[in-house]
Amino acid sequence: MASLATKNRLRAVRKLGLVSAVSLFALSLAPSAALAAADPVKKTNAVSPPDKKKKKNTRKAVPLTAESISVVGMGSTRQVQALGKEQFSTYVAGTNPMKMLNQLPGVTFMSSDPLGIDIWSWDLYIRGFEVGELASTIDGIPAMDVQNFVSQSNLGHVSVSQGAGGVDVPSVTNLGGHIGWSTDTPKDRYGGTISQTFGSYAAYDTFVRFDSGQIGKHGTKFFVSYDRASEGQWVGGGSEFREVVNAKLDQPIDEHSHLKAFFAWAYNSSDPYPDLSMNILNTLGQRITYYKPNYAAAYRAALAAQGLPGGSYPAGYDLLQDPADASYYDGPNRFSNYMAYVKYNNQLTNRLNLDASFYGLGRAHHGLWATPYMEAPNGSPLTEQDFVNMGQEGGLTASLKYRLAKHLIEGGVWYDHTNDDYTKRYYEEPVLGEGAPLNSLNPLPSSAYYGSPYNIGYHFDTLQIHLQDTYKPVRNLTINAGFRSIIYSGTSHIIENDPTYTGQSSLPHGTLHYNSAFLPQVGITYRIDHNNELFFDFSKNLSVFGPGSYNSSSPWGAADWATFNYIRNNIQPESDYVYEVGYRYSSPWVRGLVDLYHTDYRNRVGSITVGSIVDSESVLANLGSVQMYGVDTSLTVTPVTGLDITNSFSYNSSKYDNDVTTDGVTYALKGKSEVNYPHYMYKSTALYTWKEISANISAAYTSARPLSYVNDVIVPGYWLVNTGASYRVPKKIGPGHLTISFTVYNLLNDKYIGQLGENGNPMSGDYQSFNMGAPRTFYGSLSYHF
Repeated sequence: MASLATKNRLRAVRKLGLVSAVSLFALSLAPSAALAAADPVKKTNAVSPPDKKKKKNTRKAVPLTAESISVVGMGSTRQVQALGKEQFSTYVAGTNPMKMLNQLPGVTFMSSDPLGIDIWSWDLYIRGFEVGELASTIDGIPAMDVQNFVSQSNLGHVSVSQGAGGVDVPSVTNLGGHIGWSTDTPKDRYGGTISQTFGSYAAYDTFVRFDSGQIGKHGTKFFVSYDRASEGQWVGGGSEFREVVNAKLDQPIDEHSHLKAFFAWAYNSSDPYPDLSMNILNTLGQRITYYKPNYAAAYRAALAAQGLPGGSYPAGYDLLQDPADASYYDGPNRFSNYMAYVKYNNQLTNRLNLDASFYGLGRAHHGLWATPYMEAPNGSPLTEQDFVNMGQEGGLTASLKYRLAKHLIEGGVWYDHTNDDYTKRYYEEPVLGEGAPLNSLNPLPSSAYYGSPYNIGYHFDTLQIHLQDTYKPVRNLTINAGFRSIIYSGTSHIIENDPTYTGQSSLPHGTLHYNSAFLPQVGITYRIDHNNELFFDFSKNLSVFGPGSYNSSSPWGAADWATFNYIRNNIQPESDYVYEVGYRYSSPWVRGLVDLYHTDYRNRVGSITVGSIVDSESVLANLGSVQMYGVDTSLTVTPVTGLDITNSFSYNSSKYDNDVTTDGVTYALKGKSEVNYPHYMYKSTALYTWKEISANISAAYTSARPLSYVNDVIVPGYWLVNTGASYRVPKKIGPGHLTISFTVYNLLNDKYIGQLGENGNPMSGDYQSFNMGAPRTFYGSLSYHF
């Protein structure tokens, strides 16, 4: 670790000057991939009073909105920032939409593949909260991973609340904010888009969309689209593949009511990037990978791992602390997802508005890997393990908004029912020379199946109600106050258990309840004048425990009854108190933000990994309280028309308050920083648009991050520089216009550690639980709009 850290520190010193020069050069050429001058989301608090010239019961179809949103959050009582299509267009078509959030202060996205679509190797943090601790919605429907539902080109905008989500957000995991995605509205005019992208490592993305335009006197309109993408790995012989189908209907019913429907289906299969440790990285470098397609090498390594004759490891592996776990034959993932919803809005009166949604989601996930530690019945030292998660979810949201004098009162309900099933299955890999190895990117043949150690089923019911009031006592002052109440119940039942494999005659199961009657939130915004405003927000939040497979970091996934009962009696759901206060400035030429925040964690729970990467146990541990302090700042200037320049700086200090005892050992955790999240980040972006030409460049620095809880292993910081340009052909080609674009990711070809902690984090020492980031890659796109 020391050698890599030293090299990176030296590189950082040299590159600070280079990147600063690149950024300064960009100021005269190029974009704010982070914050644009124009509002991508235009909302208003204003609700027009009844027209006195009309009858008293005349209704006006004016939406009632609790808070307005702008790119720096102007008007919001919470810190909210928004990105729209102008910012989205600076990214390569087919990019994971989560990656586009990385341009915001306080947000860090990490991945091994350039587009961020590999299922295993990406993660996102906002102010120290991992994506699973945030709320995420698509058109107000609870859905965590947007790339598994919506094509990037079908997104309208996204609003990000870094501190805390509103009380109306349907979520029981939002300890630290809300990511609200909105899908595109079908176009009023008939048309479509055809886009083709090619890039490094055989990458491509093909996107086709058709818009019906308004049909008939009622204004019916819809769109349908198909997106197909693939990219090869920059290390090893694997690939990532994804396809997405989207369809949306927009149907006005009458002057006062509206119906929208949306459908999404997505399939994703990917070979993973290798899990590394500092020992592996410093000994064999970053290009160590899976054995596939070299089955013979994997076979011999499995024999060596089991101490059988004929076993051997590749050259150099003998220098590693754990050569058996450095590489496996394969370890792919397969996901299938669907989502459908129907949303109904009715302006019941000029003061009263109804919104209701009905939704359903489904998922099927196969996580596979060829273990070198289990001999199959046919005598092969390799067994393909398939971790299967099948889930279905359905629910509804409904809210009423009522305008009364200077008050906008809203009350609502969210109900969700989820079924989950976790299974582990074993399949024989062939004896060397007696057949082809299994292709785990496709469904495995039943003829190779030979056992299942467990199958655990779950049922979850969630009921959330909320009430809030947005009050404007005077013109420049807005006060928002409300609360939500949660009733949550989860039950597990054992469908199958094979004691030969689990070592338990009975797997733990049962019912857990997590309820909270009062989770308040209060926010205040004071508009000093047209350009300046101050804001303050306070909220209390709760995150309940979800399901998991056997021997996982879920209470229901405990390894035995003793562990399950201990968790049930001693570990409570995480909760926190979030405070933020800040200042915003907005004018046509300058937009600025300073946001100070503090989070007081209670019952901070950590997933502590005990044992090796294979023979490991994920243990839930109460890490006590955690104190987080931080600041996010950003400044966007528009010195000339068409040029946006943004610089942002984020600082975060999140430290544990208590030492922790686990597995009979006490660890000096007090005063140590939280794992996986940097102390500070600096981001500089520039976007320049002139007539039909647009160019952008961005540079970002992410500081060092702890890998272990006691901070004795820390991965070094890194710089990333990206750039791109596009040209819209001014003359029509047939019925539409052609746009040509070119993008370079990791322009300086930095070597850096991307995702951290994908296999959990150790209390102390090195651990095989991080991925390297992608090298320099190039992409070119042709997009035709008609």
